[in-house]
Amino acid sequence: MIVLLVVGTLAVRYLPETSRRNEVQAQILDLETKAARIKATLQQHERQERLLRTSPEYLSLIARDRLDLMQEGETLFRFEAAKR
Repeated sequence: MIVLLVVGTLAVRYLPETSRRNEVQAQILDLETKAARIKATLQQHERQERLLRTSPEYLSLIARDRLDLMQEGETLFRFEAAKR
C-alpha cells in the first residue's frame, strides 16, 4: 500500500513535467524545420546573387524575363500556371 502511494505521488508530481518536455521537444522540432527551410532559401538567394554578379548570360536572361523583352531572332513562350 505504501509503495503504491509513493509511486502514485511520484507519477502525479512528474506527469506535468513529462508533458511540458514533450511540448518543448515539439517546439524545438518545429523551429529546426523552419531554420532548415530558411537556410535553404538563403543558399538559393546566395547562388542567384553569385550568378548575377559573375554570369553575363544569366544576368541577360533574368533581365529579359523580368522586362518581358526578347533578343532579335528569339521567340518567347509564356505559360501560366493552371488555376485550381
